[in-house]
Amino acid sequence: MGSGCGCSSTGYPPARWVQGDLVVWQVPANAYPVAEGWTLKSVFKAAGAAAVEVPGVPVGESAYEFTLTSAQTTAMPPGVVAWQTSSTLLPRVNVIAAGRSLSCPNLALAGPDFDPTTPAERMLEALLAIGPTIMTSGYATMSVDGMTVEFRSLDEYNRALAIARDQVAAEQARLGPCETAGGNGAGGNRRRVLVRFTEP
Repeated sequence: MGSGCGCSSTGYPPARWVQGDLVVWQVPANAYPVAEGWTLKSVFKAAGAAAVEVPGVPVGESAYEFTLTSAQTTAMPPGVVAWQTSSTLLPRVNVIAAGRSLSCPNLALAGPDFDPTTPAERMLEALLAIGPTIMTSGYATMSVDGMTVEFRSLDEYNRALAIARDQVAAEQARLGPCETAGGNGAGGNRRRVLVRFTEP
């Protein structure tokens, strides 16, 4: 069951919607006159889901209107959805716009394994959980102050972990309300923090 928000925008699909929403947007027809026979189409693709094609329906001579139905947004898993809009006047077929939107989970549809935390939150929790001593054995010890493996100091690893922690914390602070509340196993916000470990 959708929220019935009827999200709408002009030119591009909305930046985000909730599963079950009816999503409507228009593309101005000035560059693609209906009378000349142009057709427009948008395609949406989320990870693990089939592509969804949405045709542009002429609204008089002024615009093309696109509609993602409640059933279509419900079928899109929470997370990033890539989209592109193309124009066709055979033999010309051109991609005129492309981008990404965010499908936010509808809590009424969430299953028992729903996790309200985001990937960034889970990564930050794991990084903060690193204790004073992570591993100690006869030949290797890693601590908050550094790591020694077979008498070789690798303090750079500790500095890289600190950088990773700060980057993930900054990423979490950057997230909007939907990403913060809506991440789950299917992927709230899929931005990655990349860390390279180098020897000192």
